[in-house]
Amino acid sequence: MIQIRRLLCCLVVSFQPAFAQVSTPTEIRVAHALSDDSHLGRAIAAAGERIKRESGGRLVVKALGNSVAGNDTKAMQDAIAGKLEMFISATTTIVPLYKPLAIWDTPFLFATREEAHAVLDSKVGQSLLEGVSAEGLVGLAYWELGFRNLTNNVRPVTRVEDFAGIRLRTMPSEVSINHLPTPGRRREAAAFSRTALRVGQQPVRRPGEPVSDNRLGRACTRCRSTSP
Repeated sequence: MIQIRRLLCCLVVSFQPAFAQVSTPTEIRVAHALSDDSHLGRAIAAAGERIKRESGGRLVVKALGNSVAGNDTKAMQDAIAGKLEMFISATTTIVPLYKPLAIWDTPFLFATREEAHAVLDSKVGQSLLEGVSAEGLVGLAYWELGFRNLTNNVRPVTRVEDFAGIRLRTMPSEVSINHLPTPGRRREAAAFSRTALRVGQQPVRRPGEPVSDNRLGRACTRCRSTSP
């Protein structure tokens, strides 16, 4: 299942006044939940280098990874309040403010990566992105997390019955929580920032996330792709 659920958002800020008049660099803080060596952390670092170079050092990007600025909900609230310039989070985080984004939580919504990109780039996808502006945010872009996987440290999962006795971590989304028809399932909505730690400590034995963060790769010993 392709997970197109991470949204790059920022507070409306104005950097347009002449840079020549700025004596100190303007810092753009970017909050996110993944580690600095994840694909997202590395991308932010690369973007920061380019922004600094092309602005002549007048704009500086500071990454706040590993949820050091708080979980996704707090980062969103801080951005709306003007306490944070930018954050990257699951669209699920923004659903309480803008419910149409819940459509992206639907499992198996797209058959291929190309199909997903086409929809997100279409008028429908862009209209949903623009919809968050009414809530005090500016949606800059969708950020794909790749294919969703089942990861656990209990047993290989090759059939529905293999879920028995495994506690399931999922996003705090009604769609995500209710779409797993597994026997004897135990579900828990938990922040991603705590997932790798808790998997290692055993309470949460299956995070429902793409293995895009090295912390999960170290904590989980078995991975099952749920892509088409």
